[in-house]
Amino acid sequence: MVCAFALISGLSKAQTYKITQLANGDVKYSATYAAAQTQSQIFVRVNDIQVIATTMALESGTTYTCTQAAATLASNNKITARFYGANSAGPTYIPGPSDQIWSSIFVYYISTGIWTPTSNNLYYDKGKVAIGTNLFGNEGLTVGTVALIAGGLNMRSGNITKAQNSSIVFGYNSNLQGNNSTNLFGIYSDKNSSSGSFIELFGSNAWQTGSRGNKKGELALGSYNTGFITFQNYDVLNKTWNESMGISPIGKVGIGTSAPDALLHLQSSNKNTATLRLDGAGNGKIEMYESTGGAYGFYFLADHANDKLQIGSRFASNAGQQDNKIMTFKNAVDGVRIGIGTENPNAELSVNGKIEAKEIEVKEVGADYVFADSYELANLEEVAAYVKANKHLPGIAPASETEKGVELGAFSEKLLEKVEELTLYVIQLNEKNMALQKQLVELQEK
Repeated sequence: MVCAFALISGLSKAQTYKITQLANGDVKYSATYAAAQTQSQIFVRVNDIQVIATTMALESGTTYTCTQAAATLASNNKITARFYGANSAGPTYIPGPSDQIWSSIFVYYISTGIWTPTSNNLYYDKGKVAIGTNLFGNEGLTVGTVALIAGGLNMRSGNITKAQNSSIVFGYNSNLQGNNSTNLFGIYSDKNSSSGSFIELFGSNAWQTGSRGNKKGELALGSYNTGFITFQNYDVLNKTWNESMGISPIGKVGIGTSAPDALLHLQSSNKNTATLRLDGAGNGKIEMYESTGGAYGFYFLADHANDKLQIGSRFASNAGQQDNKIMTFKNAVDGVRIGIGTENPNAELSVNGKIEAKEIEVKEVGADYVFADSYELANLEEVAAYVKANKHLPGIAPASETEKGVELGAFSEKLLEKVEELTLYVIQLNEKNMALQKQLVELQEK
């Protein structure tokens, strides 16, 4: 265990020292210089009393070492040291330019022997712990190959045959519940209870024999009861748990609900919160196809560059797979425009094709002004002359214009105007006819 390591400033080249407690309790002192030294000395203080003043031996390269026996030290001794080297270039001090500077304090720990309780295979020596083996490695914690089946933290490199009610398992060549897997990490809560749950992360080999096959690298979450997996967050302010997400045993995912009714079920409890939001640097697209190949189906496309939302379909034809834009929603200065059969609607509703409707209501259409006393009704002779010269009724656009399209409301109003004018002409003719009949009767009575 390295207890101190310093990079020394103030010298032309970096010098380092190291104080290490060895496995047998001895303390090793090391000094590394920028170049080989003619001589390297060390001075050691224990609890501020100098106990060593000696020459260090060359270990390798430019590193010099010496060792202090454990028998000369006691637990919690405070050790400091200074290092001195000399060569043809002159003296060198470590850790500083003055021999009055000592190393940082190193606290020495010593055990009273190896702790070896036989009941649980736990070993301790000089700050190191070993489980399942009495051979200590370089690490602070060494875990052996003996199977530990008690609940708690199970770490082993051998075979795992089972996990207990509540445990964390790190294993190799695991055989949990008859499921063979190599390199397993598992967390189990109330494993033998109907309300228990687990998390398992698998390495190579198969998690389960049979239909599952090789599922290396899988993360498995599960419940021993319903099979539902729920994710909850805790509201500290209101001191309540909120179920934010749920996964059913057959793969249905719920966000905002733990009981999803579809493969993806989104539920918001706040009417002002978006249920689904998609952000992206480019165009966003949602696709719904009847097969994995995407040969048939529908899609939604957000065309941000042109400020459009399009609904389209995909189908196969003699020309191959084709996409068809069914409907387009386009933002405009005066509002949203909708196009059916066209990608560039020029009105609130643009339809490139036929419209079949049971009923169409056009508001604000009327021509009652024709019946006003102030209305100037052209005489039939003028109408006849106009029609003969222009080949269309006065006030009605010619076919060369109407074939390009008409405004239904305005055109309906013009047609109604002509119908009401015809009504006035019929009334005039009827009055003239009644007057002639009266004259005929009077002539017959004479």
